Amino acid sequence: MSAVSASSPQCQAPSISPSTVPVNGKEGSPTFHTIAIIIATISVALSALIAVFHVLRHLLTCTKIAEQKVYVRIILLPPIFGLFYMFSTIWYGAGAYIEQIAFIYEAVCVCSLFDLFVITVAGPNRLEQEIFFQNLERWNRRGKKEHDRGSLRWFKYCHWAVYQFPVMCTLTSIADILNAALVCNTSKLSLAIKVLVQIFTIMSTITSLGAFLRIYRRLHLPLRKAGMLSKFVALKLMVLVVVHERFVFNIVVSADVFTPTATLSLGDFSVGILALIVSGQMLFYSLGYLWAFRTTPFKPGNPVDSSTGAPDRQGLVEIGHVSSDSPSGNSIQKPGDGQKVPFLQAYIAVFNWSDLFRGIWLSFKELRELITSKKYTVDVAPKY
Repeated sequence: MSAVSASSPQCQAPSISPSTVPVNGKEGSPTFHTIAIIIATISVALSALIAVFHVLRHLLTCTKIAEQKVYVRIILLPPIFGLFYMFSTIWYGAGAYIEQIAFIYEAVCVCSLFDLFVITVAGPNRLEQEIFFQNLERWNRRGKKEHDRGSLRWFKYCHWAVYQFPVMCTLTSIADILNAALVCNTSKLSLAIKVLVQIFTIMSTITSLGAFLRIYRRLHLPLRKAGMLSKFVALKLMVLVVVHERFVFNIVVSADVFTPTATLSLGDFSVGILALIVSGQMLFYSLGYLWAFRTTPFKPGNPVDSSTGAPDRQGLVEIGHVSSDSPSGNSIQKPGDGQKVPFLQAYIAVFNWSDLFRGIWLSFKELRELITSKKYTVDVAPKY
């Protein structure tokens, strides 16, 4: 049986148009849709102002480009999320299309945060990172050494496990958008596509989160000292709350619990209220990020403290993670030299996205190598 298209007369999807009746019932008074647009716009504007102010502080006190690039990307996440949900508040019918873009950007921030984890323990240079993990000894939970081959293959798997996330998120978002645009929302085919998209999304999310947990479990002492757990929670908590809110609203709408009224339509409830809540929340997340991703550790002349920077190598040796004769020992410690990067140079470097595409390409290239070979060591001058 052929599928029913979204534009077909046979597709009887419920209307999600906003109510045109004023909230108080008086002619000339604002409708719920108008009030929601005003509140969402103000919230997103304030969130954007806070984020721009925060980003400028990082650019003006930029002493560590590799770390502060990650900070800036995550700082921009709340206003970007709020912006696309504000668009959903304005155009109810576009919500299924534009909200997905925010989640793609969140996947990019997840990759950047993983890079920050690695930079914290092994420095920003890729060769130094591979040497570090090559000399990272494998210990099981019983405190026994598993083998003498290091952890380079393990690191490359974790790298792929995280960097597959934006790729999978983009593919599932495209599938979601095409499903909403071309397939009738009430058809069995549309439901099957939604289920498959959810399955792949859950699998991809679990894979990426698993890599973070493995990295943090093995290197929890230096990462905890650098405050990486709080940064991870600050990033994922925001997205987790939004996902749960969408889940709850979808259940309520599907169960037909809500009864539309003259002043509050089904579109106002299923799209408008949710988009308004999410847009308003982003203001508070931007305020919270002022602390979670603060600029204090990067100010010129400020020594490396417990909130950022590389950990004490001696601590890694003492807990049995790195051999004492590791050739990367001198490169693990990366204290700030107090030299401020010029604003224009910092701006160009921070908003350079080539590292993301290079990381995606490298992760899948390394996955193929992991499958076809058993290489445990790194060349002195690898070619990427």
